[in-house]
Amino acid sequence: LLYAFITHPSLIRQWLYLPNQLNIGQLWSNAWHLPLWLVLQGPNMPVRWLGQLPLFDVFTIVALGLGIYVLAASRKLDRVRAMLAVAILALVLTVLNGWVALFIAMPVVYMVIAAGVALLLQQWFTVFPRNPLARFIGVVMISLLVVLSAYYNTRHYFVAWPKNSQTEQVFGIIKQ
Repeated sequence: LLYAFITHPSLIRQWLYLPNQLNIGQLWSNAWHLPLWLVLQGPNMPVRWLGQLPLFDVFTIVALGLGIYVLAASRKLDRVRAMLAVAILALVLTVLNGWVALFIAMPVVYMVIAAGVALLLQQWFTVFPRNPLARFIGVVMISLLVVLSAYYNTRHYFVAWPKNSQTEQVFGIIKQ
């Protein structure tokens, strides 16, 4: 890697995922569309995404909000600061390059979502500290929500996206 950087310095920019030129209009467009891509409507790019579906489903958005609340309450921890640094770096790269760079932040985002799910369970156990039936029902309900969300996203990626007519058209897939 060092040898390649020394012999071809232009590779450093590509390796850091920095754009060759800055277009202010595109930067504003990416910054404006970033929350929309996550929550309301994804970009229309059949090569990478299904239609204009948002990146997150409803349960994931709620768990993300709860996770942000949990991490804001424990913002003094080093791990929270590291996660925030990665998220900020990914958001800057997303504004510079477009929505594909957002996938750099996905591991951190899913850790925040897991913190939100943990808060849901903790609050349920606080309300029902000794009732084993209520505790069991809470665990089953939250587990069911997580499984349904995972099933929805897995089916979206492995079943619906490859069979989408726009995706087939872009990749030149011939139906037999």
